[in-house]
Amino acid sequence: PDRFYAGGDYSLRGFGIDAVNPLGGNALLLGGAELRLDVWHGFSTGLFLEAGNVYGLVSQMDLANLRYTAGMGVRYKSAFGPIRVDYGWKLDRRPQESAGELHVTIGHAF
Repeated sequence: PDRFYAGGDYSLRGFGIDAVNPLGGNALLLGGAELRLDVWHGFSTGLFLEAGNVYGLVSQMDLANLRYTAGMGVRYKSAFGPIRVDYGWKLDRRPQESAGELHVTIGHAF
């Protein structure tokens, strides 16, 4: 009964929460890299690239169907954890999709 979802604050940040495949699936493939650089007095910046997708079944997994996002953000090291403001762009935007998404969260992406 449990399904996988992708998109949002912690995966494929160019998409809204669980928006990669709103129906979810039984197979998930995700990968990402993030470069964090300290800037000034608790502030840092981050650049990221992510790829992945959600598939109905494991047998339907296909690397040709991966979705790609890239983005950047600002972080502030607060007393209760890093506060992140990230914007992710869809690198393979499809018709009727937004260009990207803004995410404001507490904690590291991974």
